[in-house]
Amino acid sequence: MKILSSEQIRQADQYTIIHEPITSIDLMERAARACFDWIVARYEPAEQHFFMLVGLGNNGGDGLALARMLLEVGAQVRVCIARVSVHCAEAFQTNLDRLGTMNRSVSELHEGDPFPSPDQGGIFIDAFFGVGLSRPVQAYWADLVNHLNGQYLHTIAIDIPSGLFADRSSANTQGIIRADHTLSFGTLKLPFMLPEFAEYIGTWHLIDIGWPPQASENLDTPYIYVDGPLVRSIYKLRKKNSHKGSFGHGLIIGGSYGMIGAVVLSAQGCLHSGIGKLSVYTPACGYQIMQSVVPEVLVLTDVQIYHISHMPIDLSIEAVGIGPGLGKDPQTVQALECFLFNIRVPLVVDADALNILSDHPQWLSKLSKGTILTPHPKEFSRLVGRWKNDDQKLDILRGFAMTHGFYVVLKGAHTITATPEGHFFFNSTGNSGMATAGSGDVLTGIITGLLAQGYLPKEACILGVYLHGLAGDIAVQSQSQEALIAGDIAKYLGRAYQALISKG
Repeated sequence: MKILSSEQIRQADQYTIIHEPITSIDLMERAARACFDWIVARYEPAEQHFFMLVGLGNNGGDGLALARMLLEVGAQVRVCIARVSVHCAEAFQTNLDRLGTMNRSVSELHEGDPFPSPDQGGIFIDAFFGVGLSRPVQAYWADLVNHLNGQYLHTIAIDIPSGLFADRSSANTQGIIRADHTLSFGTLKLPFMLPEFAEYIGTWHLIDIGWPPQASENLDTPYIYVDGPLVRSIYKLRKKNSHKGSFGHGLIIGGSYGMIGAVVLSAQGCLHSGIGKLSVYTPACGYQIMQSVVPEVLVLTDVQIYHISHMPIDLSIEAVGIGPGLGKDPQTVQALECFLFNIRVPLVVDADALNILSDHPQWLSKLSKGTILTPHPKEFSRLVGRWKNDDQKLDILRGFAMTHGFYVVLKGAHTITATPEGHFFFNSTGNSGMATAGSGDVLTGIITGLLAQGYLPKEACILGVYLHGLAGDIAVQSQSQEALIAGDIAKYLGRAYQALISKG
């Protein structure tokens, strides 16, 4: 699913108006009706007190239409019109006229007026500013937003929380509505994918307003939300006469004394991804553990007992994952340098291998194009330096991936796959229970396994991250977010595949 800019949203609306055809005011009515349907499916309107802050633009027009619909089913609705300007949108005025005398609780708020005091415990509907906002909310109006954020209200934002920019980071985080729910029209907005703004957006919900598929078909965007249809278009169904050789031979390199568990988890993720054959290379202290816990793998050991001092480069393999539990012994660092300069098969670099690269950034230029890096934010900041906000983080991430020709899987709530072409794929699966030690090791194994099976690097990243999150979502139903551990993610990968295929 494409994540569109505010200008592209306007273009999609206009396409719908011209080609459906439908008038702009009727499209607004449709949007308001979709919000109304969402509300009545979750609340009993006649038992609620609604306070609605509306601006003078189209977002305010949406709010006024919604207020009329709520009044028609007996809800108590108090509407406050924020007169931020002497001008108003035509659609706003049309819906204000339609509201007419249905509601006597309509008031106007001018700069300098005392702030309204909504009923405590009521529902606040934010229809103040929409996606067209291009400068921070300031002065009196920012103070109004902060006042409302401080009330004991359940807040629903229409399309986007007021004060939040749809296209880039907001410079003034003191003037943004903090919503419990955001009802987003037609498409998701980029801030929904960024942790910096999670506290303002709450839980977002995609609201269908009837855009035809062609409305966004020709709109180019570097931002993609990875959903089921996209992943199913990547997934390769197995052929009946396949054998283990059909699904590749992979290699996981990692482990050090006390950290063999990381390699175990990576191996389990790799095996459950569907790989045909897996070898694991660890220090000698990992031999018994690997043979006992993961008997399906071929175990190769280093001459050193507690760390790796040499890495094989002459095996017949299709993909390598390196880094889980690796450690940073000087001999390991030297071995990694030799390995990275000589390996020519698809490669996934994670954990301590990334940390060693951070200490030796000159080695990055020796890595093959198409190499996959899977850092968490701290590991990535060690590679590239710190960023001020999520907007700058995306710029740095895009530049890094494009400069080096890498695929970067930046792990988080909406794990981002950045491509050498400058595109971002935001994952849709996963939950906070997966924020647990070893989760990333499992992901490294999954992506390595998919590479070995013949998936291209971009495909392996998108599919691997999605399956990893989906397995976590399935596991959490029985385990709970608190009790979920990394091994559960590997264990439930089969169920994730079943869920993916059954919806195809």
